[in-house]
Amino acid sequence: GSLFGADLMVGSGGRLGIFDLQAPGQNNTPQLEIVNGGTPLALEWDPFDGHVLAVGGDDAAVKLWRVKDMQEEAELIVNFTGHKTKVIAIKYHPCVAGILVSCDSNGVVLMWDTNNTTLVCYVCCSALLFVV
Repeated sequence: GSLFGADLMVGSGGRLGIFDLQAPGQNNTPQLEIVNGGTPLALEWDPFDGHVLAVGGDDAAVKLWRVKDMQEEAELIVNFTGHKTKVIAIKYHPCVAGILVSCDSNGVVLMWDTNNTTLVCYVCCSALLFVV
């Protein structure tokens, strides 16, 4: 897991607050802010590298940020583009390092190889979302 926590900041204009979970008594105030660009809608820490945060947003992008510590600015590692609408969900594979899945508001699911920064798979699930 991560040593950090992330939360959306109300009225933030695309900013994320990063909290140091090992700093007792300071969990109400973010120790670091990330200006993501688009408004963040989905967050996921990499289960294999607790310093990497994946962020999906209304700009149709999935961005990976490296948070080394609270004294340095977060580093944008990669900006994945491929969605046409806002990214509403993201999830890392729990057993395979470097695999991230994102889903947009049209039901398009993209699988990314974060190690090689490439798109691995494209699935359009919009017709499946309404099947009972």
